[in-house]
Amino acid sequence: MNRNLRLLWTGQLVSQVGDALLSAVLVFLALSLGPDETSGTRAGLVQLAATLPFLLFSAAAGGLADRLDRRRVMIGSDLARAAILGAVPLLWWCGALSWPVLAAAAFANFTMSTAFGPAQEALIPDLAEGRPLLRVNALFQTSIQVAMVAGMLLAAAFLGVGGEGGGTIGLMVALVGIDALSFLASAACIAAIRPPPRAQEPRPAAGSTHIGDVLRRPLFRVLLGLTAVDNLFIMGPAIVGSALLLRRTFGLGAGHLALFEACLAAGWFGGSLLVSRLGHRWPRGWTILVGMLLDGLTYVPFFWIRSYPLLCAAVFVHGLTIPLITVPRTALVQERIPPELRARAFSLVQLTVRGCTSLSVFLTGILGDLIPAPALFLYAGIGAMVGVAGVLSRELREAR
Repeated sequence: MNRNLRLLWTGQLVSQVGDALLSAVLVFLALSLGPDETSGTRAGLVQLAATLPFLLFSAAAGGLADRLDRRRVMIGSDLARAAILGAVPLLWWCGALSWPVLAAAAFANFTMSTAFGPAQEALIPDLAEGRPLLRVNALFQTSIQVAMVAGMLLAAAFLGVGGEGGGTIGLMVALVGIDALSFLASAACIAAIRPPPRAQEPRPAAGSTHIGDVLRRPLFRVLLGLTAVDNLFIMGPAIVGSALLLRRTFGLGAGHLALFEACLAAGWFGGSLLVSRLGHRWPRGWTILVGMLLDGLTYVPFFWIRSYPLLCAAVFVHGLTIPLITVPRTALVQERIPPELRARAFSLVQLTVRGCTSLSVFLTGILGDLIPAPALFLYAGIGAMVGVAGVLSRELREAR
């Protein structure tokens, strides 16, 4: 990677460590701030607040990132998120933190995130300066997994994994504060980037291009459809179901959830390295289809597992399959969509991912109060395998 890519990778590594800390404690903190510490509905509502902004604002945020300096959009997003999450420890210290307030903070934080992802994905091809995008994207995904492993292990160390319960409220709030600081570090790294001249060319004027120009591409529509199916079935159990499974079925708390998520990230990291080394040999469309099948299939064993170490091993295997979907999908969008439309395209991917995640976590929270937590993974895994119907698309089968 060149200097600019290293700075962006480093900034994302630091901020994603903070995001991993937030992910480790958000559901358990919400549960701890209410009377019923096993409420699936409350867990689902808080996660819905964290994902709903992407459904509401992603399209507009993508247009903004296509028209403005993408680097400045990312810096502004980081600074705003630092301020919002930095307020959470202050509210707790003042005795004003409740689970609805936490949900509101999550909503505001992720509202400020909506433009960051599309801006980054659209900027990477310019910063890569001719380097193979499949490999660059795979390496960037390793920052997510390294950060998740580091963040989850740090959370486990903070919260402890030796006993039952979800960790003290004060410690969980402190981890939210650390996430706020991580955004300041990310902003500093991005500010140090010096984009090549191509990345600083004027963007199209408002109205000269629009999302319809992106949606007219058949392959892109297929990718969005498969993304919707996968996230609708997979993400609710991954976010809400995991916490309910560990709390109800295993009687464990936030520290054990952090280790569980670290195992997922370790598998994801291994899968990203595999795609980075070998992915150029595989047809990208077929790689995505195989990933869809395996993503669902590896959820099914969760229904029968009753050993925590075995559960961690199973989620590691599940993590290996994720980059088979995400890395080639990102590379296809970057290569097939014109530069002036890239952020809009990635905003639609983000809208699909987060919108379906919002629906998935809400439904999982409700279903989690009606059926056993292991059954959530069985039904979700079977449903996710419907994505192999994408084989009917000639555009996807022929995508290289």
